[in-house]
Amino acid sequence: MRKFLFLSIFSLIFTLSLDAQIKKTLHKTYTIGEVESLNFDVLGEYEVMNWAGSTVLVETSIELYDASLNIFKHFLKAGRYNIDLSLEEEAAKFISHDKVRRDIKTAKGQCWEVVKYTIRIPEEYLIVDQTTMKRINTTSEISPEEAK
Repeated sequence: MRKFLFLSIFSLIFTLSLDAQIKKTLHKTYTIGEVESLNFDVLGEYEVMNWAGSTVLVETSIELYDASLNIFKHFLKAGRYNIDLSLEEEAAKFISHDKVRRDIKTAKGQCWEVVKYTIRIPEEYLIVDQTTMKRINTTSEISPEEAK
């Protein structure tokens, strides 16, 4: 019985120490006002979709493998996954804070990360392509009939 208990505890500790994957989902909203277009210059994989809100919502899913929690916290604090907003008179530009996401290396080797963005934009914008969205209204070149 003692051997079984010892083996069980050892197995549990060993299993918990092997879990080197960190997962985190971040949410950030951006107020864009009445701009005519939205432009995205985002590093990595992202999907743009309409939603009923009046702001832009960016959901960032991060998976980091073979790195410690402290390394992950460091990169969060440094803004590695942030998207900055530049508001101009006619356009809102969303630009990755870290334009060159260098590999993460530790004494144990290279760490792997998977970063995916889901960007939700207000319904009054037409998705032209994955980088440009235009406001649908009567004064723009794009009519509501063309949007459908």
